Amino acid sequence: MPCHPGTAHLYFLQEHKSTQNSASRYQILRYMLRRWERHVSEKRSLRLPPIISLLLHNGKDGWKDKRIADLLHPNTRALCTLYTAF
Repeated sequence: MPCHPGTAHLYFLQEHKSTQNSASRYQILRYMLRRWERHVSEKRSLRLPPIISLLLHNGKDGWKDKRIADLLHPNTRALCTLYTAF
């Protein structure tokens, strides 16, 4: 990917969870969308800045959800390769 001179914005999104919640990935996706909507509104540009999301879990049980595609209906999982992994 070629680099272009100029200013770049990079956002880090951190979410902390102490209990397992399958909707957490969806919640992070909503946060990202809100940030991009604000960017488009303020900058009037569809060149979206990258957002690096990090979900921290400190619960006793391990985290079981792996990606946002895990939230899709089982009959549509074959389409998961079309989605960006979150």
